[in-house]
Amino acid sequence: MKVAMIERKYVFVALTAKGLGEACKLEIEQIARQFPEAGIDNIQARSSGVACRANPAAVVYLNLLLRTASRILLELVAGKTVSGDDEVRSVVMTSGLVGNWMDIHQSFSIDAAVRGMTDLSQRYFTLLVKDGVCDAFREAQGDRPSVARDRPDIQIFALCNEGRMWLSLDTSGDSLHQRGYRNSATGHNSHEAPMKENLAAGILALAGWQEFCWYTQEAIRSDTLAQSHPPFRWERPGTLPSKSVANNTADPLRRIPAGINASGAIEIPMCGSGTLAIEAARMLADIPTTRPWQSWGFSRLAGLAHLQGMFEATDSILAQRVL
Repeated sequence: MKVAMIERKYVFVALTAKGLGEACKLEIEQIARQFPEAGIDNIQARSSGVACRANPAAVVYLNLLLRTASRILLELVAGKTVSGDDEVRSVVMTSGLVGNWMDIHQSFSIDAAVRGMTDLSQRYFTLLVKDGVCDAFREAQGDRPSVARDRPDIQIFALCNEGRMWLSLDTSGDSLHQRGYRNSATGHNSHEAPMKENLAAGILALAGWQEFCWYTQEAIRSDTLAQSHPPFRWERPGTLPSKSVANNTADPLRRIPAGINASGAIEIPMCGSGTLAIEAARMLADIPTTRPWQSWGFSRLAGLAHLQGMFEATDSILAQRVL
């Protein structure tokens, strides 16, 4: 008899720009509905993003599908009270970093922040966290890993807010705003876009475009594709072509978010904002935010490295379903 294994759940935090927390929360809720195997629940908005509890596999879906997030963090310590140097180091040493997530041969760097405290500087807090990492490895393995300022194997995020400490690991690698379609080179022959891709996606989400795309994709998949209908077309301006949608509500017009034209078109009255148009098209075509040229941060974390194969398979499956 096959016995189902119960996966341990972790807390993942999607970092996003100020004002985009609700949009990011809606995205995570949509991922939870589409991919129940991710086990996403307890979704909560925070000052710097959105936190959720989920199975390890959720790290693939969150990194691959979230458009408004800049990074996905794996939270090791949440709101632990610290009142001195020794307690900060102790929190790091007992966080489970050694053995579970990081190897002594891997380099690391620390991104630290201090809020609401006048007796602790950001630089000193960073040094305390670094000492905690090194002390944990010395105690367990007799040696310490190296620090790398540029492109470390493991990126550690630490926050001390009014005497409480959070410790997290980056699972994304480079920032998630890098989709791969924009030239990152700088020089006199290149022109930087006026906004990052995830900010553009956030603006579109606030305008209702993201929800409009979800409804449109749902209509296509549940009606046009499932019943082998002719290629998608609007039945009349402002409505969705799905019979299932029509059966679930008296007025299909009510399913279209406010702020979207009845024709389903989007207007961008801004100069030099091609990123908005590209992100809008990618949303409607349901194109994942894949970055094929590099590995992801979670592939370098011992506890999540086995998910690299799942990421590649999921990326391939999602690419095939692009509208």
